[in-house]
Amino acid sequence: MKLSIIRIGLKGVRRDFLLIAVLLFVAAFFRFFSIDDFQYWSDDEQLMWFIIRHIVLDHHPSLVTPNVATGLGLGSLYHLLVAPWYAVTNFQPEKLTLLGSVFAFLSVLTIYWCGKILGGRAVGFSAGFLYAASFMSALFDRRLWALSPNVFLFSLGIIGLFKIINGNSKYIYFL
Repeated sequence: MKLSIIRIGLKGVRRDFLLIAVLLFVAAFFRFFSIDDFQYWSDDEQLMWFIIRHIVLDHHPSLVTPNVATGLGLGSLYHLLVAPWYAVTNFQPEKLTLLGSVFAFLSVLTIYWCGKILGGRAVGFSAGFLYAASFMSALFDRRLWALSPNVFLFSLGIIGLFKIINGNSKYIYFL
């Protein structure tokens, strides 16, 4: 009796592993394939580059950042958090896109996890695959800007809320 339960459990683990492996392969292909060719450098990145260059090279942390077109500034926290990555990559834009792609790669896992919790394995795989295989999402995920970790953090927030509602309060840190 115990042996059959263990076999059934291993089949589920094997199936989950295979689904996650497919999702990660698709996400890695769309996020990291020809990363140098499918990137762009807009005014937002140029402005952020100048602010962070001032922080790293001139050793002057900026407490006030310029306002964008909407009249709202991001504040300096994002620039201070990303400054070490700029320093490590020596301000090369090709390498900077890797951080945005890594956030997107991790987002595929959290979307799968979120879908699996809310609707089962099929819903999790469908949601993760739609996000992983979307060319437009992959193109914009390569961009390193203030909203890069949003999908990852939003998925963790949904998971945390669902777990807290179901009585598991240890997930309060996801909020």
